[in-house]
Amino acid sequence: MIRMLAPRSFSPARPARILTVLLSGMILTGLLSSCAALDNQNAYTPPAGYIYQSNTMNVMMAPGSEIGSRTGEACAESYLGLVSTGEAGVKQAAAAGAILNVKAIDFRIVRFFGIGYVKICTIAYGD
Repeated sequence: MIRMLAPRSFSPARPARILTVLLSGMILTGLLSSCAALDNQNAYTPPAGYIYQSNTMNVMMAPGSEIGSRTGEACAESYLGLVSTGEAGVKQAAAAGAILNVKAIDFRIVRFFGIGYVKICTIAYGD
């Protein structure tokens, strides 16, 4: 004997709910994974903060040298991972502090909400 199954009723809200869940998951995954992708590629990186992060770390220091009497800073900023502006190079940081002989370099990162706002600064010390 062949049994006929009744067709399932179609609800337009079900595909919309599935699409909403999938898009929310993709956005959340992207926000959480993008923090690691945007970190500076130094030998070590500061601990990441997904809501707020503010770290300063030493990148380079000449062995056996004093830090120096002058400081210069150069920064670059990124907004939502879509727009990035600024010059954060050692040359720009040294010029900002009128430094001729760079003896140490620090790296500072300030981040709000993953990739919402990121500011990366290079701080040069020397004479």
